[in-house]
Amino acid sequence: MYLVKILDRESARVICAGGVRFDPSADASKAQAVISISLPRKELLDYPGIRIWWAFEALSHGLYQTALARRLKSELRLSEFLHFAHPDPRFVVPVCTHFEDYIIRKSAERRDNAVAIVSNTGGLWWRLKPGVRLRNRFILDSRVQLLGSAKNWTAFRKWGPFPPAGKPGNYVGELPGWNMCRGTIEKMAGYKVVVCMENTCEPLYFTEKFAQAVQAGAIPVYHAHQSVRDGILKGALWIDPADYGFDPERTLSAALSAPLDQYQDANSKWFLNKAVAETGMNRIWERLAGIVRGLVERPADMNVSDRVADSIRFRRRIF
Repeated sequence: MYLVKILDRESARVICAGGVRFDPSADASKAQAVISISLPRKELLDYPGIRIWWAFEALSHGLYQTALARRLKSELRLSEFLHFAHPDPRFVVPVCTHFEDYIIRKSAERRDNAVAIVSNTGGLWWRLKPGVRLRNRFILDSRVQLLGSAKNWTAFRKWGPFPPAGKPGNYVGELPGWNMCRGTIEKMAGYKVVVCMENTCEPLYFTEKFAQAVQAGAIPVYHAHQSVRDGILKGALWIDPADYGFDPERTLSAALSAPLDQYQDANSKWFLNKAVAETGMNRIWERLAGIVRGLVERPADMNVSDRVADSIRFRRRIF
């Protein structure tokens, strides 16, 4: 079994998949490779062997613009960077959307209204971020019950000259736990409609948000890039604000009056297709293991000399 050192300091979980042991406590000098999950890390620059940066934030995310990230992008080869929008399919790793043991909750008792579970407010300059601005138009609507981090939403500021900080009028409370924990889906299952829009709309960007609404058995209110609609979302059913002129009132009215069972039936079938299955947590670790094995056993075939910065366009904003 190959050994891979996980560089993330907050990670305490050992993962064994596909003949590879991913271990945060491993001695890097005895490992066949090191991997950083999401964040850029200086250790990647210093490691002499196989090094991997597995990033899954959108290409417009600010973390790619830090000094360390820019240096990594200029020094790492394409085969040392894994991403859902990687130009080489051998190094494409999707964003995790679900855990395989979660079930779809069709029979839950539901309120006939909408919910959004969001803790990322978008920061002080949220109105300058097109994706967040669109998302916030919907999750801050009075017809939506908003849950999320009390700390973050207490510091939220509406747009305008010297706006005071404070929770939005539709904020109803905190939801403890990780955003992908079982409690999030169980809370969503108490509502007919879930507003689950991404923080940005760009090619191939698809996270856990839509899948969680489906697992909750709710009607998703969601807007996606054309590549996502024609790709992983093929066969799914949702309410798209684009069909209603991005008007929150018209969109939410359509969602709340839609037949719930029709959406549940369509999305239950969609959730079982191969493309969705590949975004499950276990499948992703198996894919990572396969990439590691390839880099160790077939370096001549797998190594790509082109640098990340020369081959991938990192965007500052996506409209």
